[in-house]
Amino acid sequence: MLWTTSGTDRACGGAFERQFLQLLVFGTDGLIIRSENFDADRAAEALARFDELTAAVPSARASRTPRRARSRASRTRGTRAIGAASRRSSRPAPGHSTGGAWSSSSWIGLQFLDFLRATFEMATSRYVSEVIATRGDRLALDHHLIEVRDGDIGATEIESLIVVELDERGERVATVRFDPGDLDAATAELDDRYAAGEAAAYPHVWGWMRDWGKTIATWDLDARAALVAPDHVVHDHRLFGWETAHGVAGMLEIYKSMLELAPDARFRVDHATISAHASLVVGAWIGTREGGAFEAPRIAVQEFDHASGRGCRLDLYDPGQLAEARACFAAVAARTPRDPLAAFARPNAATAVRDRLDAAFEARDWDAIRASARRM
Repeated sequence: MLWTTSGTDRACGGAFERQFLQLLVFGTDGLIIRSENFDADRAAEALARFDELTAAVPSARASRTPRRARSRASRTRGTRAIGAASRRSSRPAPGHSTGGAWSSSSWIGLQFLDFLRATFEMATSRYVSEVIATRGDRLALDHHLIEVRDGDIGATEIESLIVVELDERGERVATVRFDPGDLDAATAELDDRYAAGEAAAYPHVWGWMRDWGKTIATWDLDARAALVAPDHVVHDHRLFGWETAHGVAGMLEIYKSMLELAPDARFRVDHATISAHASLVVGAWIGTREGGAFEAPRIAVQEFDHASGRGCRLDLYDPGQLAEARACFAAVAARTPRDPLAAFARPNAATAVRDRLDAAFEARDWDAIRASARRM
């Protein structure tokens, strides 16, 4: 295709027009999997490339479908991230790779920096990034906007959603790019990477959160009731919150009142982190009420029963009470009972002898081995 881009330069107010040739390759699902641009006077080269690509057999990887269908437009939110992914070092680690649902490029290591360097060295460039969501300490979903201008190239904007993953040293190990309208797919990528990484140590808690999310999407109150303990309690610390609710019935009354006010209400998880027996979530209830859209942000700390794994206490906070919510989350971890089997891991007389036997064997000290064996 021959494209003509025209408009008004926002900096000087003058009109601009730019022509270029664009070659698009589509997967079997009808979605674009590759895009190549050529100057308008390079038609012969573009047509040759077209013939080359149409003669090739499409690979399975090139025709893969996104995990989720494209959905609602992206929203940038300035809520302070729970994790440290957005404030740690983010240099690419060896083996770091970048790919995306709308991009055919896959960059390894310093090639990612080469792309940034190319935009950085243009006559004019502007880079804006805003955190949308985080998971744990090493995952973030950002909204990126790059504005560039160079020579006869008019103002160009590159907008995308980017999932960034760091390793335990704070080095970037993955960057996954999505179209700005693919918020659902980007969030799913964020959740999947969290489940496979930091959350893997607490599968019962993360599994509970995903099950809870399903009951929110379907408003299945019976399924929701099955996820909490009979003595569940809701403590609301917000300025204009609910009274303390006891038991499953008390919790369900809260949700029934919400359902009556806004049947389409759902909960959006912006930031989340979990431990062995608690979760800390920053998000918002969103929906419509009397014909208008609403968004009710809140912070939730959910504690889980150590024996059954069901929710046993929920503390709610306003967005300005993040420090209090963090303290509550930390307190749950601090009062977590010790593993009843831990006492058996401490040395007793028999295990102390075994340890001495192991040490003697390692040192090739036969006399010590004999002495230890006589005590066993």
